[in-house]
Amino acid sequence: MLTVEEMRMVGFEEHESMLALHRPLMFDMCCKSMNAKLDIVLEHKPSMISCIIIQDKYAEPSMSAMPQAVAYACAVFQYNNAQRLRHGKLPLKEATIPFATMRGLKPAFYTMTVTADLNEALMAGTILEHETKIRRCLTNWQEGSRDFREESPARAFRRKVFKNMDAFRLLAIDLRAPWEL
Repeated sequence: MLTVEEMRMVGFEEHESMLALHRPLMFDMCCKSMNAKLDIVLEHKPSMISCIIIQDKYAEPSMSAMPQAVAYACAVFQYNNAQRLRHGKLPLKEATIPFATMRGLKPAFYTMTVTADLNEALMAGTILEHETKIRRCLTNWQEGSRDFREESPARAFRRKVFKNMDAFRLLAIDLRAPWEL
């Protein structure tokens, strides 16, 4: 799994941001209060979560961390809106949450717009009437890339991962703007 130290090397922790490992987070789902344990989160101004990283723990390739990631994105939406209310701000009606899943050493980067309708459906355990889109960010894992031919495959792959993590970091910074207090 991508480590917090590697994320720090890429620059995830800056100014008023910090990375937290195994961050507990309470949220409502299917009329119950749930307790999530997020693998890695990027917290901004220690009261807002702006990005989550989820370890894909499934051994079966056909299984996916995606349902867990969707629930966690909604949990972040609930948490951040509760923080806004505590600071006298109105809750957001929608927000785009960046997240990544890790299967072994390969991260996959996504964004998902969580709406108040989606959040209410998740909390009530009902089916949403319209489709929710999750966008996967394209990466450059293909071997033989022109940029890294002289390097060993392992080193070239690691360089590509860091380059994509940096792009994901910049996306997370852009997407946290609506959460500013």
